[in-house]
Amino acid sequence: MEEVRSEGEIPEEIELDHQEEEVRYRSLGVAGICGVVALIAGLFVFSGLSDDGIVTAYSLQADSITKARRGEKEIRITPAPMFLSRMKVMDTVYTTDSVYLDVDLKKQHVTVKNRNGAEQTFRISSGNPAIPEGIATPTGLFTVQGMQPMAISKQFHDAKLHHWIGIQGGVGFHGLDGNGYYGTLGVRPSSHGCVRMAREEVAEMYKMVHPGAMIIVHNGDPARVVAFCASKDTANATLIDSAAVYSHSLGKERLRNLYDGHYWSDPQPRLVHLAGQKFRWGMEIGDVKRIPKQEVPEFRFNPAFYRYSVGMRNDRALASVLSPRVTARLARAADSLRAADRAEMKTEEKKIEYGN
Repeated sequence: MEEVRSEGEIPEEIELDHQEEEVRYRSLGVAGICGVVALIAGLFVFSGLSDDGIVTAYSLQADSITKARRGEKEIRITPAPMFLSRMKVMDTVYTTDSVYLDVDLKKQHVTVKNRNGAEQTFRISSGNPAIPEGIATPTGLFTVQGMQPMAISKQFHDAKLHHWIGIQGGVGFHGLDGNGYYGTLGVRPSSHGCVRMAREEVAEMYKMVHPGAMIIVHNGDPARVVAFCASKDTANATLIDSAAVYSHSLGKERLRNLYDGHYWSDPQPRLVHLAGQKFRWGMEIGDVKRIPKQEVPEFRFNPAFYRYSVGMRNDRALASVLSPRVTARLARAADSLRAADRAEMKTEEKKIEYGN
C-alpha cells in the first residue's frame, strides 16, 4: 500500500539529503577558513618583516652569538630552499643619502622617499615620442644633476622652466607658464622628454631634494630597486663614489648574474651610492620579466654559532611570487655573518692557544 503523507510533511529521504548537504557545506567552510589561516600564518612566517620592513631572516648581527650564549631569546626565521627558489629576486642599489625620487612612468607620478619613511607623491607628465620633436623620458638610475629656480629652454622658444631639477642631459623636472598642460598631469605622457609638473608641486619638491640625490625612472617593472643604508654600512661593497660615477659597467655584472639565475650562487659585491655623488650617465635598471628562478645555495646549521647560515653574501631584495610588488630586503646579511664568523674564529683561536 502506498504511504500517504499529510500536506506539508517533508519526505524522510529528502530531509536526509538536506542534512548531508549541510554537513558538506560546513566541512567546506571549515576547510576554507583553515586554509586562509594557514596562508596568513605562512606569509607571516616566511616574510618575517619587522616594523621597518627589514626581513629578520639573515639579518645576522655580529653580537648574535653573544646574545645566544647569554641565554637571550632570538627569533630566527630561515626560509626553506624551496621557498627561496620560488621567490622573484630583484637587485638593490643602496644609498647613504637622506632622500631619493621614484618616477613611475606607467602611473605618471613621482614619489619623494625619505630615510625616515615619509613619502609624498606628485603628478607628472613624461615624454611622448609621438609628438613632433618628442622623445620618451629615459628609464634608468640617475642622480639630480643640477637645480635652478628658473631655467630657459633655447630649444623650445625660450620657454620658462619653473624650478628645474636636472635628471640627465636636457631632461629634468619642471613646471611651465599657464595651466593648459595641467589636464595631462597624472594621466598621460605629453612633454617633449622632460618630466612636467604643476608649478606649485614642483616648487614643493624642489625644497625636498638636492644635487646628487638618486632618481630611479621606470615603467613599473624594473629588475632593480633602491633602498637606504647607513653610511657606516659599506663593508665589502662597491662604492659609487667620485671615481666610480665614471664607470659604464656599474651594476652590469649583478644584472647578468640575475638574468642567468646565478644571483644567489655567484653573488657580486652590493652597490652603495655615497650621498651627494652625481652619476655621469644612467645605470641600467633591467626588466623584472627577464628574471628566472635562481639557483639556491646550500643551507647549513653550525651548532657552534647557534644559528642557521646560508652560503651567500651581499644584500638582496625579494619580491614574492604571491605579490610581485611586495619586496622584502635581506639587509646586511652576509657582511654581518662574516663579521660574526671572524669574531668567533678569533675567540676560538685564543681559547686553543691558551688552553682554555
